[in-house]
Amino acid sequence: MYTTFIFDFYDVIRIDPYKKWLNDHGFDREGQFYDIAALYDRAMISFEELLEGLAQLSGETPQEVDRAFKAANNFDEDVISLIEKLSKDYKTGMLSNAGGPGLRRILNEKGIEHLFNEIIISGEVGLIKPEQKIFQLALEKLESTELEAVFIDDNLDNCKAANDLGITSIQFVGFPQLIKSMHEIGVAV
Repeated sequence: MYTTFIFDFYDVIRIDPYKKWLNDHGFDREGQFYDIAALYDRAMISFEELLEGLAQLSGETPQEVDRAFKAANNFDEDVISLIEKLSKDYKTGMLSNAGGPGLRRILNEKGIEHLFNEIIISGEVGLIKPEQKIFQLALEKLESTELEAVFIDDNLDNCKAANDLGITSIQFVGFPQLIKSMHEIGVAV
């Protein structure tokens, strides 16, 4: 019996501006582009240092990178409505690889923090997905067990890591598929 639903933020609830920027410029999230994002997600560098590093790697100015990030602010309102509905009967959490201040600002501006019992941001805890410790921390904070939890993330590696711990995971590829997958695991929404 599921009691807890844990959602990724970027590319589930809101478009991932970094992934969009990489795609728009023909870059992949590997090598230096992976390393700099991991440093930011672990809060080892500031957002300004991330912008500066990406500017150096791409040949753009930090201001151009920042503008592109800010322009990629599309939310999936269907997913937000689903979380709102789930939050009435289940524990809901967010587990995101991100810098804390930036994501907290976005959540505050959108006014959706109240939909989650717990929000775990990698930059605030020093752990990143797919490390098992961050999933264990989320379960601990949500007072749930692996068998009670469902994890929704667009990243297959993160889903596999959750599965390895015994957490049911759904790889998000779009809202219709998410609803279908939830029905398949016996959750009526």
